[in-house]
Amino acid sequence: MCTQTQNSHCSGNPITVTLTDECPGACNNDPVHFDLSGIAYGKLAKSGEEEFQFFIKVVSEAVNGDGDLSLVEIKTGGASTTAWTPMKRMIGSTWNVGIQPNTQKPPFSLRLTSSTKKSVIAQNVIPPGWQPRSVYKSNVNFPSQL
Repeated sequence: MCTQTQNSHCSGNPITVTLTDECPGACNNDPVHFDLSGIAYGKLAKSGEEEFQFFIKVVSEAVNGDGDLSLVEIKTGGASTTAWTPMKRMIGSTWNVGIQPNTQKPPFSLRLTSSTKKSVIAQNVIPPGWQPRSVYKSNVNFPSQL
């Protein structure tokens, strides 16, 4: 990470971030936890060394029947042999992951796992030709416990 103590991968260009939320307690078992977007990381790194210049952020809504999400994973390319990659919880129901657009291509599938370890898959929910800031509906949900 680029801080006041520079390392060889840093651009030397400082950025200003605004803190809008605080993680109660320890996040991800870290006593101090701070998330920066891929865009912010890209501005901190020297050109060509941006590890997460591209990232996907997803928000789940109306999770019904089985409690909170404990894990969201993404699979790229629609191939059945591609491994699921865990996403990181940013805040609430927002999850993100860094991607490499040259090798990780849509369609993207999402696997949502509840706190009781039940999973549902939104197969190819993010299509080829997807656009940033767009909404794609999966119409999958956990079975109702009624």
